[in-house]
Parts: sequence; C-alpha cells; structure tokens
Amino acid sequence: MKPLLPTLRERKRYLVVEVVSEKPVTWSGARRAMARAGLNSLGEFGLSRAGLRFLDEKWEQSRQRGALRVAHTSLDAVRASLAFVQEIDGQPALLRSVGASGMLHRTERYLKEE
Repeated sequence: MKPLLPTLRERKRYLVVEVVSEKPVTWSGARRAMARAGLNSLGEFGLSRAGLRFLDEKWEQSRQRGALRVAHTSLDAVRASLAFVQEIDGQPALLRSVGASGMLHRTERYLKEE
C-alpha cells in the first residue's frame, strides 16, 4: 500500500492540558473525562473528525499536565469541549489549555514550565 502524499495528509496540533483539582488525578481518569466531554459537545462525527489521540508518554504526574494530538481544523472545538469537564473520578476538577504546538518536541516547554 502506498503512503499518503504530504498534501493529502491531515495536519496535526499537539495540545497541552493541565488538570486543576484539590487532589491529584490519574491520566486515565482525565482521558475518560476529556473523551466524555468531547463526545457530549462535538458528537461522534465531530470527535472522529478531530482525530483526538491521548499521548500517554507525555503525562507529567507531578504537574498534572498531559498532551493530546488533535487535527488542526478542530483545535478550537476541542479546547472549547475541555471547558465542559467539571469532575474527574468523582472529584471536582477543571481542565485548562496550557498551549498548542505543531511539533511534539515543542510541547516539552509547556509541560515543564511553571
């Protein structure tokens, strides 16, 4: 099978999100909450169009920050859907968008900054 040409490939953005809560939460709980919020606000078609991928290796437990991969056309819609998260694993929590980048290694500055 031939690979897609670069002009036909979908461009992606990497979005770094921070969990704001009283107690630390797990990445799996945050992923479930983000997926549920995306499904409720964007619907199945919008969520599939967004191409949402959770990057497990980019989760910083100490800072409660993680990264997701999103299609560049759906970045604003995914950011808006994060605002609908009110609780993670039964405790009150908020998700805050820290920054977005077009290259994965550039997300490190958002993961590490204060």
